[in-house]
Amino acid sequence: MRVSYLELFAHCKKVFLACGIPYGYADDGAEAVAWSEIVGLKGLSILQKETDDILKHGLNSIEISKKSNNVLYCNISNGSAVVYGKAIADCALSLNYANQIVQVSVQNTVPSQALAKTANYVAFRNKGCLINYRSTRNTAIWMLATPENPFPFIAEGEEVENIMQQKFSKDLFPFDNNTLSCEEFSLYSAMEIELINSCVKELRRKKNCESVQLVESALLKAEFEKASHNGAEVDNAIWKHLDQIGRKILVKSSEQSRRRGAGENT
Repeated sequence: MRVSYLELFAHCKKVFLACGIPYGYADDGAEAVAWSEIVGLKGLSILQKETDDILKHGLNSIEISKKSNNVLYCNISNGSAVVYGKAIADCALSLNYANQIVQVSVQNTVPSQALAKTANYVAFRNKGCLINYRSTRNTAIWMLATPENPFPFIAEGEEVENIMQQKFSKDLFPFDNNTLSCEEFSLYSAMEIELINSCVKELRRKKNCESVQLVESALLKAEFEKASHNGAEVDNAIWKHLDQIGRKILVKSSEQSRRRGAGENT
């Protein structure tokens, strides 16, 4: 089944609205999922896995639990990183006006590859971005994006974590770079782009290492451009499953609903 980006976005937005996520945040979540699907990061699969939790926890306010210089700690109370990613990025960008590099550490969430859109969002605002989290398999994952390469470079593996920790000790001290749990992620927004470029170069040297998995930014860009012209091939079963959830926002047709501009032909 092949669909356009706009069809993906509208489909996902209905799901978020049906799960009780209000407009605005529903748009942010739909954009993250649709973009991730377009570039080949299985955004629809991520949304399918998270719908029960999104429905259960809904949208909570972001609790700032601690702020120290250019480090911000946020608790989003089991909220989805897909939904909150853009808001977290905006927090980091707001701190960048006074700091060369800032860190936002997010707790009590479920990070996923859909955070690649968050890195892309920061990079399109002329800042470098690094995102660090651990997968459900407890594997370290880093996403790195710059204004010159806004499609993130993604690196996975414990050797990746070792390299990045060494870079942090050398170049980013005194940031909090303790090992994360699977319910946290850290976002770094940087005006110093060369630092991120040096990290990418160092990671590329490990491309032949069996324990390291790399996804080049050029690959994501190529997938995006191809899907923009031809649409994206999606899993029909997942699409139908999400459609059943999204249909909960539809209104049955009645005389009253038609007078109010809803409910026709549903």
